[in-house]
Amino acid sequence: MKRFILATLWCLLTILVPLTARAHFIWIESEPKGEPGKSHKVEIYFGEPHEFLREEAGGRLDQHDSIEAWAAAAKGEKINIALKKGVNLFSGAVILRAVGRYNIIAKSLGHEVQGSQSDRGTSRPLFFARGQFFSFERGRVSEREEEIKEHLDLDIIPVTKSLDPLIGSIVPKVGNEFVVRVIFKGKPVTRKRVNAFGPNGWIKELPSTDSWGVTSFVPLWPGRYVLQISQDEKAPGEFQGKSYDTLNYRATLTTLVDDR
Repeated sequence: MKRFILATLWCLLTILVPLTARAHFIWIESEPKGEPGKSHKVEIYFGEPHEFLREEAGGRLDQHDSIEAWAAAAKGEKINIALKKGVNLFSGAVILRAVGRYNIIAKSLGHEVQGSQSDRGTSRPLFFARGQFFSFERGRVSEREEEIKEHLDLDIIPVTKSLDPLIGSIVPKVGNEFVVRVIFKGKPVTRKRVNAFGPNGWIKELPSTDSWGVTSFVPLWPGRYVLQISQDEKAPGEFQGKSYDTLNYRATLTTLVDDR
């Protein structure tokens, strides 16, 4: 009953979906827990998760053939992930070498220049994505977690740790507040709204980021959530023989939510 009431109130507060929520972006999917010495699978998609749209090879997915991905371990180790293009995704794997939290990072900077859109003229889209998982070995507790030091040009960073070292989980729980911070070129993004996409097609614009770039939401259902934000920068240039007026940065953070 409590969950039903929360869901009803949340839906009543949901506003019309902004145009930025309808733009394509990349996002990462992986299991939230792995084991040292074993391979951990990573999948990257391009499309719109709230529309259950994943672009395919031979079509718009090909715009991301130069995509890069890596895993950042707790002590700063960077492990490159070799990606292979499938029907509607790029997939790869990383061998986990230690216990602790790993950040999965992806960036794609090879998308073609897009035509004129409203008052920003032509734009070159730049895509960034972040995800996390926990490498766990029963009987060993990870050392104190370090803060995320490597920031993408546009980044959504989880503030809520959601760490349960007894079972090796970093999965947030239904009904608990999940806090994030938005960074653009090392500085907090203020007075901007992050879009949250739920596992059932649910969409919500989160409260505007504060002076620290912080905002939050309360997940109401278990499953995968993708948070997304865009940021424009007036920076005329040329890419692949086409001129552009604006750089359009697009970033996502993916997290699984549990109801236990």
